[in-house]
Amino acid sequence: MLPSDSVERGTQPTVSRYDLASSTAIGLAITAYVGAAMYLVAPHSARFPAAAVGVLAFAAVLMILPAVRPIRQPVLCPLNWTLLVFFVQLVVVPLLLSFFGPFPNTLPLMPTDHDINLAILMSAGSFVAFAVGCELYSARRIAGPRHAQRVRKWRVSPLAVLLFAALGVLGFLISFGSIAKLTAYYESPENYVGITPGTANSLLSRGALAYTVGLMLKPFLGFAIVIAWCAWAERSTRRHTVALVVVTLAAGLAIAVSFGTFSYNRGTFVAPLISLAAVYGNRVRRIRLWWIVVAGVISILLLAAFQAYRSSFQDPRYTGFSLQQAIGDPQVRQQILQETDVNDLLQVYGGGPQYLAFLLKQTDYAADIHYGKTTLSSILYPVPVLGRPFRASSGVQIYNQLIYGRIGQIDQVVPFQGELYLDFHLPGVIIGYLLLGIAVMFLQRRFLEAPTALQSFVWQYTATWLAFLVIGSIAVVSQVLIYFFLPIYALAAWSWIRPKDRPI
Repeated sequence: MLPSDSVERGTQPTVSRYDLASSTAIGLAITAYVGAAMYLVAPHSARFPAAAVGVLAFAAVLMILPAVRPIRQPVLCPLNWTLLVFFVQLVVVPLLLSFFGPFPNTLPLMPTDHDINLAILMSAGSFVAFAVGCELYSARRIAGPRHAQRVRKWRVSPLAVLLFAALGVLGFLISFGSIAKLTAYYESPENYVGITPGTANSLLSRGALAYTVGLMLKPFLGFAIVIAWCAWAERSTRRHTVALVVVTLAAGLAIAVSFGTFSYNRGTFVAPLISLAAVYGNRVRRIRLWWIVVAGVISILLLAAFQAYRSSFQDPRYTGFSLQQAIGDPQVRQQILQETDVNDLLQVYGGGPQYLAFLLKQTDYAADIHYGKTTLSSILYPVPVLGRPFRASSGVQIYNQLIYGRIGQIDQVVPFQGELYLDFHLPGVIIGYLLLGIAVMFLQRRFLEAPTALQSFVWQYTATWLAFLVIGSIAVVSQVLIYFFLPIYALAAWSWIRPKDRPI
């Protein structure tokens, strides 16, 4: 390992087998074996024997394949984040099923225990394929300082920050129309009356065009904040830790407010916050694992409460309330706490096997193989205008139609494993997750080699969304790449067009 002050000085660590074979891997493996012991005392353990297989498979892969082991520092990075998502899917969620049983959410019927067990085994096999992909990439490419010196720096001028901020503000004005409507959005989801795809008669209509333009411009404001913070952080490594933390927390709050204007979607502001913390730990000050665990537990509780708050506007049993009431009214807070369920949240958003099992069972385990049509259609699903002919054959449409029995209601995320299985059965799942492992290791290497904090942020931000494929749909990743990455595309394009020593 490098000296402990290497990150604090802003220097970039190199990747080696010794970095990858860290004590963190042993800690996660021990955690997995403790999970296996917990499985033995769970009341529903007899129903889900595959849960023990998933837990032990996660631990065994970490011990056998060194490339997939998490690195000690930085704690937050593309590889470690993806492993955490797999840990939730293979260890946490199966244990929750063993203790509390499967949570149906919107499923019209619960799959049999046999189907759920098969889904857990498929997830375990996906992780093995992912780990093999990591090992294949690591065997051929080990990052080093020579390659890092060839990476072109993104030097962003204050003028570019102002331009990004102006584009973002324009996107907000197009989306909300007035400051009053923007304020009302933050006060309560019930007051949001902005344009949505459902209110437009056609993808070519004026309303849909305004919605799309506003949607694509709003991320520029968040990235203006990110660029400004990255530039400040690179010049502030010798400042007092309190000042660094305070400014970073302020930047995180501003980013959350900016990225939190996408229909109260949690992923839109969680992904940049994770990336911000990763850059802080990689280039400013080291973050200890203990603090990551504490922050993770608090975040899960807050996200569960946020889910209960947002659901209050969709549940006829409750009356929607404002954000101010949710914070200041004791009765409202009590109502939110009563509806907050971490178990349900983790099963729904942690890739619960019952949802994959439902898709497989209802399609008779892909009796009618699609030969790539489902995955391709899901990738093209969010593309404006051009993606419209592909939506009926996408995994998103198939899954939601199976749940609701009708076309038109789209609010559930289809498991990526299911989409691959519908196309090519198990070989498709194996190849898909093997490629995911290669992609994550590529992003890991780029993250560690990035010459600027901004580039580190971009690689981690990309990896955070790519890791969503472990528990979600490829249509979501495609949507993010279309509507949220325009600032990144602009930065990357101009960095190659401009003269080498001229800032963007």
